[in-house]
Amino acid sequence: TKKRRVELVQVAPAGGEASLQLSSFAPTLSLADGVTVTLSSTPPAKTETVANAESLAAVLKRRAEVARQTHDRWVRSPRAAWIQSLLAELGPPAREELLALQRRHTTLAAEDFATRWELGAEWSGRVVALWLGAEGRSVDEVIAKAAEFGHEKEELSSGVVLEGGLLHSLATGADVGVEELLPWVKALTAAAAGSAGGAATEAPTASLYRVDPSNHFLTAADTSAPLDSLGDEVRLRIASGRGVGSLNTTFDFASGESGSGVPLLDGYWERLDDASYVVGEGV
Repeated sequence: TKKRRVELVQVAPAGGEASLQLSSFAPTLSLADGVTVTLSSTPPAKTETVANAESLAAVLKRRAEVARQTHDRWVRSPRAAWIQSLLAELGPPAREELLALQRRHTTLAAEDFATRWELGAEWSGRVVALWLGAEGRSVDEVIAKAAEFGHEKEELSSGVVLEGGLLHSLATGADVGVEELLPWVKALTAAAAGSAGGAATEAPTASLYRVDPSNHFLTAADTSAPLDSLGDEVRLRIASGRGVGSLNTTFDFASGESGSGVPLLDGYWERLDDASYVVGEGV
């Protein structure tokens, strides 16, 4: 039996009586400084009830079969028709960038399928990013293109909302302020460096996404944030009310045997690890 490092906080009755009222939830997107869109007519994702790990395995099997049947409409492959359609609308500068990326990929050893798939997905993702970031691109154009590709169809929804006994047993939550957050980020940064075999540096940094004020779909190239000034930047961002960008400090639990150093994450990982083992046995 695994020894728990923390005891998770139950945020809903284990019987699943409480549920999220997503039917009335209308997310607001920040497209640029001073420009927001509220998706008041967008239906929520489908809800699936999972009472235990076995029922979660059944949900995953169904979703995998839907993905297999519809992969030609969503998969990020250079050969996919929807990627080719976006590529055809790009101008010469964007095409030159993609050609340079393709040339770099051809210099890499890509004999195994997994590597070839990853490189192809990276190239296709860049096609999508260049199309979305094209000068003058409007939300109406994005919505129209999604409809053209059938991306708004229910079977192509990006996921499902899970509820039920299993989720309530896994759920955890905590209100975290900047003062509690910063030590966690420092612990994650140190643990990630240790698992990767890196040495401590005089000026450790965290990963922090920043966006273009005129187009929040575009992220700034520099994601480095010195830890000694991270708190000031986070506080300034919170005070501004601009809910854009994000901390991106991550930890790979598969390579870190001693954990992340953040009890809330480590405990959550333990629970998910147990659940995934049961799910794997049932697949």
